[in-house]
Amino acid sequence: MLLAYLFYRSIYAVPILAPLVIPVYRMEQDRKKRMRRLHLEQQFKDAMQAMTSALQAGYSVENAIRETCSDMAHMYGKDGMIAREFAYMVQGVRNNHTPEQLMEDLAFRSGSEDMTEFGGLFGIAKRTGGNLTEILKSCGSTICEKLDTKKEIETVMAAKRLEGRIMDVIPCAIILYIDISSPGFFRCLYHNILGVIVMTVCLTAYLAAILLSEKIMSVEV
Repeated sequence: MLLAYLFYRSIYAVPILAPLVIPVYRMEQDRKKRMRRLHLEQQFKDAMQAMTSALQAGYSVENAIRETCSDMAHMYGKDGMIAREFAYMVQGVRNNHTPEQLMEDLAFRSGSEDMTEFGGLFGIAKRTGGNLTEILKSCGSTICEKLDTKKEIETVMAAKRLEGRIMDVIPCAIILYIDISSPGFFRCLYHNILGVIVMTVCLTAYLAAILLSEKIMSVEV
């Protein structure tokens, strides 16, 4: 409705521009999914370290999962993402599911490449009877470094995304300001064919700039 008012001054433009809600909604959902996965990965990093410590202390894998569940509940609360996942794994162990199945299931559902890599290595090490502690320690160290790098990049990009959001709003704010301070300044651009064409080109360039900004800010490590 705001775009219809600023660019066309016509209520008939509202249903035409309404489909723009769909990509905006998808972009917002993708952003929430990305942030949720990032938070889960950071919590999973702490879970890996806790689980490795438990294994080094002599716990079996099943008991290490229980200890990690308890540690994550204290660290993030029982409703924390990783605490809920490990509580689910503890229940799975009680129901005679193997730890490697549960870890691989968590990795698959997370959609995280790093967690999927860890789940695969965990399953292989558990099934082949290798030195699980050393394998997890080595793998966990590599993944932790990658997650730390990803977190640093995300922190830097968060400020740039805020700047991008401000830049997205400025063109509309300028049009609105001029329209309020100088009534009739844009009158020649409304309710005529040439004006509609010019404003459509401007709106297209504006939306393309927003999409380009979002693409630039979408950094994958």
